[in-house]
Amino acid sequence: MISSRLKFCLRCWVRPRFFTRSTIKLNDVAENFKKAELSENGFAHRVLENLERYNLRLASDRLRQERTEEVLNLSEIQWKNLSANELCRVFNAVSVSAKTDGSLISDIKYNDMCASIAVRCPDLTDSQLKSLLTSLACWPPCSSSQEPNFFYIWKAIDNAFVTRHKNFKPEKVLEITELWYQLHLTRRSDFVYQGLNRLAKRPNRLKSEQVVLLLFYQNVLRTLSKNVKMFPVVERFREVIHDLTIEEIGVACMGFFKTENPIQLVDVVDAIISKLIKNAETVPEITLASIMKALRYKLPIALWHRIPELMDSLVTQVDRLSVTSAVHIPLILTGSQTIHKNTLDAVAEKLIQQIDSARLKDMEKVIYPLTLLNYNPKTSKCVFQTVIDQLNRPEREEEFKTWPKCYIAILHYLVIRGIFLDNHISRVLDMKLIRSAYGKTNFIIGREILFIDSSVEVENPSYQGNRIPTDVRNYLSKRYSAYLPDPERKNMSKQHEFEYDVIQTAQRLTENNCMPKYLLPNHPRADIVVRFGNDGRFLPLPEDFVSIENFTGPIRSPGDDYWALVPLSRNVFVRNLGGFTGETLAKERQLKMLGFKPLFVLDKSWPTEGEDTKKEEHLENLFSEYPTPP
Repeated sequence: MISSRLKFCLRCWVRPRFFTRSTIKLNDVAENFKKAELSENGFAHRVLENLERYNLRLASDRLRQERTEEVLNLSEIQWKNLSANELCRVFNAVSVSAKTDGSLISDIKYNDMCASIAVRCPDLTDSQLKSLLTSLACWPPCSSSQEPNFFYIWKAIDNAFVTRHKNFKPEKVLEITELWYQLHLTRRSDFVYQGLNRLAKRPNRLKSEQVVLLLFYQNVLRTLSKNVKMFPVVERFREVIHDLTIEEIGVACMGFFKTENPIQLVDVVDAIISKLIKNAETVPEITLASIMKALRYKLPIALWHRIPELMDSLVTQVDRLSVTSAVHIPLILTGSQTIHKNTLDAVAEKLIQQIDSARLKDMEKVIYPLTLLNYNPKTSKCVFQTVIDQLNRPEREEEFKTWPKCYIAILHYLVIRGIFLDNHISRVLDMKLIRSAYGKTNFIIGREILFIDSSVEVENPSYQGNRIPTDVRNYLSKRYSAYLPDPERKNMSKQHEFEYDVIQTAQRLTENNCMPKYLLPNHPRADIVVRFGNDGRFLPLPEDFVSIENFTGPIRSPGDDYWALVPLSRNVFVRNLGGFTGETLAKERQLKMLGFKPLFVLDKSWPTEGEDTKKEEHLENLFSEYPTPP
């Protein structure tokens, strides 16, 4: 029997959580085992297995070769009296036999064996502990990492390694980490967490294959100590990148993306793009998706000019890709707000052709760049209607429950385009679904919920479905609003300096008959409200309008002579073809629905030098040119 004292020791014999332990929640070992071979991690591991210099061998394969015909009677074995070597040998034999018989380690007949092994782990050598891990990987997978007996052994081994890892060389840390990966316990092991963090702090001593392995295991771990900075790893990656294949680069990119660390060196990203273009015709689709994720995470502005070249090389490969991989290609266009028509057309058509097998996530990834860039792709059928038809299929119900944020995001993008699906909107504005998607606090509710709710009020007056409570809406309106520019605030951004300049100019031009107002709660920035009569004179704003409190819902125009000056930065443009982004056009449309005449004031044409009169003249010209787009 496992004593309560041993159970307590195994749970508590660890370092303080705030510094040395992974904060990842418990894994379900069986579920991970079933999915491993189908996942990105499984593919990445197979890539490294096939390269001899990584020397990754499956523990189960080794054990099959070492199997003996020895017959063991567990009830007759005196576990406490066995030597350390004999203990490991017998456990190996029992493990191989259990694999053949399908016996679970949680069976009570293994209690004494597991208790004896757990107690003796602190006194075993490193090679003996590795032997135990190798044998443990041979057992049929447990339903949980905390399954009795299984937990006692792996936790005792983990604790023993934790006390020694500071003396291990990089190759030994990585070798032992591989054993934890075979057990699907990478995220649960404190040794892995501490060992990888230590390697990441001093990556200069790592060989090229060790850098890739470090990033692979970090990808599986998905969490780093706050004391670890990834920039030294990026620098070391730069030194070895030319020795790596495109598949190895894909594995490394997974590590940067999954740990939320962008590749900050321009020359490294440039080298990745060049390698991807060179290998576009042969790159595996999972490798391609991994690289595209890392590139889009934070593509340096200095490399935006390479996007068309990259898209030209990849658009010809869309046909051979699955929709799940193809959808990652156009997402790189969103950061730079660049249109590449051929890519958007090809990926949208791919989604249409494989819509029945496409996931809700895939639909979201296709609709997002089309909405942001306000582009209607040339396809055999309307891609938006195709997605709408899928949302109405009963077979998608389970996905709505599993991926509620994807469901909400798709409706958000459709609303930006002025498409309202009342039954679906009512569903996502139900607070039960909102709580299940975001959590119990209002602070973490996404702006997309506010956007949908406010847009329904402004643009869809016939809607009679659910709405978020008024107090929640008002809170979110304030939560997601951008502050008004204040010259006394330190380090104002260029956007705020521009907005402040426009406000000051409008006040001079109208003799203070203007006011910044948050007219649309679903758009973060305030607009400058001005009354401009047909006779060309600026009129004072009535007190009842001035007194309307911000963040209490959409503010409607009291008359037809109310204008909304909208200061806009360069980020509202599609960069290579001109025109506004989808959300900017949605704001223009909604301001008109509220009764205002929207007047876009663009920073690219705003006078930056000279007297104030030039700025006032510029505003006057905008009024006189309306409704011609400025």
